[in-house]
Amino acid sequence: MNKRTLLLFIPLLLSFQKDNLSKTVMFYDDHLETLNGKVKQLIIQNLDLRGTPFLMNHYDTIYFNRKEEEIEERSGWSDGLHSTIKFDFKYTKEGKELEFLARLGNGRTIHKYDKIGHRIGSYYYDTDGIYQKILYRYDTLGNINQTEAYNKSNILQHKVTYRYDDKRLLMEEDYFALNAKTYTSNVLYEYKSFDENGNWIKALKKVVQKYTLSIDTITRKITYY
Repeated sequence: MNKRTLLLFIPLLLSFQKDNLSKTVMFYDDHLETLNGKVKQLIIQNLDLRGTPFLMNHYDTIYFNRKEEEIEERSGWSDGLHSTIKFDFKYTKEGKELEFLARLGNGRTIHKYDKIGHRIGSYYYDTDGIYQKILYRYDTLGNINQTEAYNKSNILQHKVTYRYDDKRLLMEEDYFALNAKTYTSNVLYEYKSFDENGNWIKALKKVVQKYTLSIDTITRKITYY
């Protein structure tokens, strides 16, 4: 192989390696995201008012094993750790299930998945039984395009619709309340920077309500195996 051929071959090789990176599937904040690469740890930092006039740093740290499976999630504010969830999947004939204790109070949550790994339902329990369930709808590309929340009487309470760009990045959310018929808010995402694997690491989240506009800055730190 001469020098000219080698120089032409290297960019093709790098492009091939990038296109054939491992994929890590993550379910976070009620939407599914496929990350490029074999992710080991993901730290999500979100500036939030937390119900006060002061901005607070909220952190979520998600850990993955070498099989690209989520194994633990830690959530906390800048003033200390809030909670830890360990992911222990149980595999059934229908797919897989994930069960864990509620972050606050006496309760538990069960997430159910289909055979191809799509989360199809989240079920929330307290001491009196199930009090809420969320069902997930998908488009033909495997993106979640709608979630529906039902109360313990199985009455639809609210829904969220999602829209993505051609790279499957979440771009917009619309929220509907009062039996999912009344439009309440719109959320827009603007991605500012990406890492070497093409995963976004900084974004703006704009929440538009009837009389208010809030803008949150989200940053992510991703480490790989």
